Amino acid sequence: KNNLREQNIDLMTPVKLSRSKKVLTEDEKVFSEVISSMRQSIEIFFSRLIEKTNIQKASKVRSENGLMKHIFGCFAAALVLLKLNF
Repeated sequence: KNNLREQNIDLMTPVKLSRSKKVLTEDEKVFSEVISSMRQSIEIFFSRLIEKTNIQKASKVRSENGLMKHIFGCFAAALVLLKLNF
């Protein structure tokens, strides 16, 4: 089973306040803002992809091959819509 460390991927998340940590340092605030702004861009992209292609509606997919066709078909539709400025 592969995990992120084995693939040399670092998962960065914003620093959150907790019961033991009541105040963020200035460095933690800046780090959290940078990570949040990058994450927001990614979330907007996927939200738009879902909105335009309905990619999450794969209820009739019965195989891995069918799933791949569904996903890449939705990506192709998204690219066509992007090209046509929809």
